[in-house]
Amino acid sequence: MAKGFGYQKSPDFTQRQKAYFKLIKQLLNCPSGREMKILRKHAHLVDAGFVETLEMVAQIRFNQGDIRSAYFLRNLAHWLVEELELYRDEPSATDNLIRPPAFLGEILWEIAQNKGNPQAVYPLLKANLDKLNDDFLEQFNYWINFSLLNNDSITEQVILVGLCIVDFCTLLGQFPLGNRAINLEIVITGLEAATKIFPREIVPEIWADIQLNLAPAYRHRIRGHRADNQEKAIAVCNNALLIYTRDDFSEKWATIQNNLGLLYTDRITGHKAENIEKSISCYETALKIVNRAQLPELWGTLQNNLGNAYLCRIQGDKAQNLEKAIACYQVALQVRTRSASPYYWASSQFTLGTAYTQRIIGNKQKNLEKAISAYINALEVYSISDYPERWARAKSNLGNAYYEASQITEALDRNFSQTIKNQFTSLDVRHFLIHHQLKFMMVNKVSTK
Repeated sequence: MAKGFGYQKSPDFTQRQKAYFKLIKQLLNCPSGREMKILRKHAHLVDAGFVETLEMVAQIRFNQGDIRSAYFLRNLAHWLVEELELYRDEPSATDNLIRPPAFLGEILWEIAQNKGNPQAVYPLLKANLDKLNDDFLEQFNYWINFSLLNNDSITEQVILVGLCIVDFCTLLGQFPLGNRAINLEIVITGLEAATKIFPREIVPEIWADIQLNLAPAYRHRIRGHRADNQEKAIAVCNNALLIYTRDDFSEKWATIQNNLGLLYTDRITGHKAENIEKSISCYETALKIVNRAQLPELWGTLQNNLGNAYLCRIQGDKAQNLEKAIACYQVALQVRTRSASPYYWASSQFTLGTAYTQRIIGNKQKNLEKAISAYINALEVYSISDYPERWARAKSNLGNAYYEASQITEALDRNFSQTIKNQFTSLDVRHFLIHHQLKFMMVNKVSTK
C-alpha cells in the first residue's frame, strides 16, 4: 500500500468525488489568501484522492484555456504531495513538475495561490530582500536556461510555470524596495525567457504583453550601456506594435506610443532635435484616438508628456514651444488632480513651474509668481521623507524663482533654513542646498555694498 493517506475506493465514492469538486470550486472562487483556511476546514477531504481530482480538474481547465486556474490547482496538488506527504498509487504530472530555485518556488507558489491578485506577493518580497541578490540572479538564469528551456518542446508544465514567471517579473519590475539594479536584471532575464515559451506565432497577445513589460525594464535598466538599453526598449515597443495595432487595440497602441515618446525624449543615439520631434509625433498621434472622458488617466499622461517634449524642444520658436508646454500642463492638471493622483498632480505642477520660469511671453514678474505658486503646490506632495530628491529639486527651483523675483530674503528663510538642512541626510543634496544658500548670501552681500 502507498505511504501516507493512500486512496481507497469505497461505497460512498461518488459522494466523496462530488465533495472534492465542491471543495475545488470553493478554492477557485474564494478571496485571495483564504485557501489555507478552507483546506483546514475541510481537512477530512484532503487525501490522495483529492490530489488526483485536483490534477484532473487542472487538466480540464488547461484544455479550456483557463491557464491560471490550472496552474493554481496543479501547484496546490504538488504542495499537498510534498508538504503533507500525500502519495498516490500511480504517478501523475505533479511528479515531474519543474522545480525552481528554493525562494523562487515560494514566490511562484504565492502568485499561483493568489490567482488574480499577484501583488499579494509583496509582503514575501519585502521580508526577503536579502535573497534578491546576485546569487539569486545567477541561479535564476541558470535554472531558466538549463532546466526550464532545456527541452525539445514546450510542455504544459513549462507553460504554466512560464505564466507565473511573467507575473513575478511584472510585479518585481514595479517593486520599489531592494536593489533596483538586480531587480531589473531578474525581470529582463525572466521576460526574455518567457518570449521563448510564448512565441508570437502561437500566442501573439501574450508575446506582445511580454514585450510591453520589457520596455520599462530596459528603459530604467542600470547595468549595461544606457544607449544600448534605450535601443532595446524602443525595439520591444515596436515589436508590441506588430500585434497591438491602432485599429484593433487602440488603448494599448496609444500606451505604446506614450512609451515610445518617453524613450525618444531621452534617447542618446541619433540627433537630439530629431528624437524630440519623434517624441512629439508619438504623443500627438496617440491623442487623436484617446478620449478624455473614456481614458482620463492616459489622456492626462499624454498631455503631460507632450508638455515635457515641448519644454525641451530644439526645433521651432522657443517662445511658442513654451506656450504649448504650458497649455499641455494646464489641461493635464484638469484630470491629474491632487485628490485623484497626488504624485502625478505634483509632477505636472513641478514642470509647469519650470515652464513659467523660462516663459518668454508675458510679464516676467507675473510668470515667476506663477512658477512660485506651482512649485509650492508640488511641495505639498514632495515631502523630504517620501520624495527626498524631488523635494530637493523643487526647493532649489523655488529658491531660484524667489531669487529671480528679487525675493532673496524669503527664499533663504523659506527654503534653505539650517533646520531643514539638518533634517536631510543625503550628503549630495545637502551640498546642493548649501551651494545655493551661499550663492544667495554672496549676491545679497554684494547688493548691500
